[in-house]
Amino acid sequence: MSNNKIYEQMFDLDINNYTINDLKSFFKLPNGYDLLELTNKCEILTKSINQSNQPINKKKDIIYFIDKTKKILQYALEKDELTKNDTENTETIEGVTQSNMLQSNNGNPIGKILLPMSSSHQPLQTHSINTNNISGYGIISTMVNYVFNTQLRDQYFYTTPSNCTFTLPTKFENVISIQLSALQIPNVMLTFSKIRGTNQLFIEEDVTGNKAIVIIPDGNYPANDFAIILTNAINQQVLGGIPRFTVVVDQYTNKITITNSTYSFKMNIIEKELYYDCSNKEHYRLGIPDKEGADPKKPDIPPSFLFNSMGYYMGYRKVQYNGEQSYTAEGNYDTTFTNYIYFVLNDYNNCYIDNTIGVLPNYMIKSNILAVVPITAGTFSVEFNNTADNINRTRTYNSPVTISKFSIQVLNQYGEILDLYLNDYSFCISVNSAYNISQEIKQIQMTIPV
Repeated sequence: MSNNKIYEQMFDLDINNYTINDLKSFFKLPNGYDLLELTNKCEILTKSINQSNQPINKKKDIIYFIDKTKKILQYALEKDELTKNDTENTETIEGVTQSNMLQSNNGNPIGKILLPMSSSHQPLQTHSINTNNISGYGIISTMVNYVFNTQLRDQYFYTTPSNCTFTLPTKFENVISIQLSALQIPNVMLTFSKIRGTNQLFIEEDVTGNKAIVIIPDGNYPANDFAIILTNAINQQVLGGIPRFTVVVDQYTNKITITNSTYSFKMNIIEKELYYDCSNKEHYRLGIPDKEGADPKKPDIPPSFLFNSMGYYMGYRKVQYNGEQSYTAEGNYDTTFTNYIYFVLNDYNNCYIDNTIGVLPNYMIKSNILAVVPITAGTFSVEFNNTADNINRTRTYNSPVTISKFSIQVLNQYGEILDLYLNDYSFCISVNSAYNISQEIKQIQMTIPV
């Protein structure tokens, strides 16, 4: 069906767009009707609507329209202005203004110039446009909030909460826009993680040659607890229990310092037991060219090698440290894994333009991102996010669509699927749909006695 036909079937609930005759036809009122007849018609029509199977919000809109129509016709009846001088009046009950309107040949109301004197100008034509409708020309829309929980996702045992699909029991039809209006997600992301290789740090004493890739258990640690755990791990794994290393956190700057009481040592941030994409690290230089003995012929190490390391979260911003007995981090100890996440929703429609795009060094994350969600809740607490922060979370379609299922993904700042450790969460999708009430109005009118 073409858009024009769809628009023709929409019922206009803007009272300002009707003449008295239009409103009389709506109630099937003859000329010379009285107040009792008007009241009876209104009651019959209202009762029919209340007994219909339409959504409550639709019923409210139509009943409100009926009530306004009754007031206008009652006012016109009292003023005896229905047929005076073959002119129809459209009176607005709401507000202070009551404007006299003439009817044009095509049935649309046109304005009347008061006291035109001897002017030869034709009466000014006007048309009231309802700005609350999606096009301004009588296309009615409704917003419904749908609450989802990943506990109820498709194929629960074969999917994860951060990458799953929902099949809808009832299709969303004539959808013109959707919005992520609420998200309640647990902040359970682990900063120090074996899977991501962010729980490892290479240390080697210069004199003794004692060395190890120091590994700590997965988790999120308060600064002082982290210092104790890392101190014990270094001394056990590098020195076999000899307490030459200490790790301290400055209480005023929150900066970490690693110190060896006897020997100088080397510390490498990206050398790991599991190299991941750092396996070819020997092909990169470990410092600035012409400084620190770096080879100018080798390319720089990709920053992602540094970002995905325990040393980076500790505050260290260089890849390797050499020749000293103590190293203080340039940055602050910060166990915030990410400040934001991407909420991706694929509804299998392609008639919209992506309006949220994540920018990475070599590519952009733009496919189906519905919202970027700031993470402000503390570790192991629930993050509740809604539209109060004025971040755009709306997807507007170029034309009405039908949604029968959708898939969601929760991505970290690098565009990777977030590991929520199988913790479920809930979210709310607000669906704005156009609806056609012309047929139901006709059916209801058929129940009104002529």
